[in-house]
Parts: sequence; C-alpha cells; structure tokens
Amino acid sequence: MFGICLRYCKCKDDAEDLLHDGFLKVFDKVIDYQFINEKKFTNWLKRIFINMAIDRLKKSKKNLTEDVDDVEIEGDYFIYPEENQFSLNELVQLINELPIGYKVVFNMYCIENYSHKEISEHLGISISTSTSQLTRAKKMLQEKLISKEVYYER
Repeated sequence: MFGICLRYCKCKDDAEDLLHDGFLKVFDKVIDYQFINEKKFTNWLKRIFINMAIDRLKKSKKNLTEDVDDVEIEGDYFIYPEENQFSLNELVQLINELPIGYKVVFNMYCIENYSHKEISEHLGISISTSTSQLTRAKKMLQEKLISKEVYYER
C-alpha cells in the first residue's frame, strides 16, 4: 500500500501520512465486509488507498488539469531498442517528477487500470483532458528517458 501512496504523493512524508490514514480507514471499515478470497480483499484495500489519495489531491485544491489547448503531439512514445533498459527505481523516480496532473492520470490509467471515463469521473475532468494528460505524461517520460540515456552514454 505504501507503493500506491508514493505514486500519488509528492514526498515520502505525505505518503506516510496517507498510509497511516488509509489503514485507520481500513481498520474502521474491515468489520463491515466479508471477503470470499484474498484477491477481493486486496482489490478493496487498493481502492481505499487510491480513492483516499485522489480525495486528498482534490481537497488540497491542486490543479489536476493542465492547459490542453493547442497541443501538438506526434509519434509513438516509449519505443526503445532492446538494449536500453532502465531499473524500476529509475522509472518510478521519473514518474514522480511529472507534474501532478500528469502523474495522477498516468498512475490511474497505466498502473491502476482505470479507463479514461473512470478517471474523468473520479477527478472531475473531461475524458479528453484525461487522454491529453496521459499523452503528455508519456511524452514527458520519453523525453526524460532519452535524456537519461544520453547522460549514461557519456
């Protein structure tokens, strides 16, 4: 659950606070539910932390949308030759460096498997904003990966 918290928070301290509050909510609510199997429990647990993270972002009045006018995006992103590999820690660090709106949509779509419709409903943004945020996040990650690759080649 700490990994989920880190994906939605700007710093480790915020993630630890979210983790603490999330488990307080879990302990408060777990008695109300009967779980047939471990998978249902795990899914329920993840949803609590994801929803709490999103609610925190909304309450902190962070702008989860970026200006989406006049965006020209071309080409495919994340196409790399097989020899270019990055560690999981490097990728997580780069995702955490994204602007908050990009980061949240990227996490919800690529990691948590939300649809753009679900993202738009949760965040109060349009579907087109969600798709634009994802495209921009991918483009920014690609640029960061390329610059990291160039740095390693020197």
